[in-house]
Amino acid sequence: MNITQNSKFFVIKSYSEDNIIMSIKYNKWSSTQNGNEKLNKAFVENNKQDIYLFFSVNASGQFLGVAKMTSEVIPEEKSDQSVWVQDGKWKGAFNV
Repeated sequence: MNITQNSKFFVIKSYSEDNIIMSIKYNKWSSTQNGNEKLNKAFVENNKQDIYLFFSVNASGQFLGVAKMTSEVIPEEKSDQSVWVQDGKWKGAFNV
């Protein structure tokens, strides 16, 4: 990690550890529409760099991983049902 004074950090809460495992496997993440909008805005305003995500599963009390956002949100990209638990809620994805 190359953390600078311009780096921004977000805690990402997931419903399932499986989502985090799939994110690692496919180098992608998808959030709610509101979440995607906030992350995309931060990414663009920070010159498309240094946005770090700390992953936790709801009610686990633990962090399970960290990733760096490496692309803008692609709104048209629909999550494959085999990838995300509770698919249908997630529209758009970005690379990590």
